[in-house]
Amino acid sequence: MPAAGLLAAVALQMAAKWFSKLTNPSPPPLPAACFVVAVLWTLFDSGGVFFQLTPVQASRAVYGMNPFPEAVEIARYLSRHSAPDAKIAVIGSEPEIYFYSHRRPATGYIYVYPLVVPQPYAPRMRSEFIQQIEKANPDYVVFVNIPDSWRDNPAADPTTITDWFNDYATKGFDVVGLVNILPSGETDYRWSKGPEDPLPKVAYNLAVLKNRTVRGQP
Repeated sequence: MPAAGLLAAVALQMAAKWFSKLTNPSPPPLPAACFVVAVLWTLFDSGGVFFQLTPVQASRAVYGMNPFPEAVEIARYLSRHSAPDAKIAVIGSEPEIYFYSHRRPATGYIYVYPLVVPQPYAPRMRSEFIQQIEKANPDYVVFVNIPDSWRDNPAADPTTITDWFNDYATKGFDVVGLVNILPSGETDYRWSKGPEDPLPKVAYNLAVLKNRTVRGQP
């Protein structure tokens, strides 16, 4: 929003300069009137998002199945169930979880996009990503099973990371939460109370896993 505000001000200033160079200069209010018309048209065209939809509905309308609303709830859970100095790892491209939870990342790679696309440094970056997480031994891990979080396209190759993670998680972590994004756009939050509490999942989901070495509330 600050950047958009600055760009709008620049546009208004440039319009005023352009009008002032005309053979018959326009009256001073004309650039401002054009700006007001543009703003009103934007509000009319996107009125549903601005005035009718809830924040979650607006996120779905604009960003589809991207887990932006879910990231807030997951971060709230992590902040409540981990120490302030705890480290977490997000396997996917949702760095907002680190921000909302106020927890440090276990790796410097807060996006996996550059790790799975065909580029010469991808294998080394994937290796560093895995090594950093294993060395940090994070208290919690969030696995994002959302295609857009992995830049879903034919050239993307998340196999190395997902194969490693399946083995890594099985050895040292327990699933304590599963966040299902339903086809309707609604979200089903399941927080486990123990091994006997099953966590069914759907195609779009995020799993929250807790390190078995971490004491405290599950």
